[in-house]
Amino acid sequence: MRGLDLWSLKSKTYRAGRSLPLVRRILDTEVRNLKALLCDIEVPLDGILDIGSGSGSTLDILPKGKFRIFMDRSTGMTRTLRQMHAYVVRADAQSMPFREGSFSFVAAVGLTEYIREKDRLVDEVERVILPGGFFLSTISPPGLLNSLRNLMGHRIHSIRRGVWKRLLSSRGFRIQSECKSMVQAQFLYKS
Repeated sequence: MRGLDLWSLKSKTYRAGRSLPLVRRILDTEVRNLKALLCDIEVPLDGILDIGSGSGSTLDILPKGKFRIFMDRSTGMTRTLRQMHAYVVRADAQSMPFREGSFSFVAAVGLTEYIREKDRLVDEVERVILPGGFFLSTISPPGLLNSLRNLMGHRIHSIRRGVWKRLLSSRGFRIQSECKSMVQAQFLYKS
């Protein structure tokens, strides 16, 4: 977290960019998909962790639980989240400050494409999630739109759906359901 925090700079215009008509259409589809995946959760949840919460777009999507923690490494993004009265922790997804088995539900929505070493992220999710807990994740597979995102200055680290599934399976996660949109694939796993 040293040096220039690019996401703190982006946090000032992030919501405006997400309101552009084409972007809004893509995001609306992704939200519908995420809500459909969450319908598969039938048990009450205790702790909920949202990793890479950004500007708080998942606040209304994620299930309620005994407690919800929203985590992002960007100072600007955590400031935005605090203004929404969310409980926020500023930390890196690859080195989370939580004890083993702290959460029954972990979300990484719109995060994995910004992480090069996805196995480190999955190791951390595996560590902090309770046995039988749920992991909601999205990935950005290789494709034209994600290539365009790279050309526009985003640093996208795409991963193929099959590679992501094998990585999660190798850590003992079982896929519950999946969806896809123009830019992302969305997954619900159970640990």
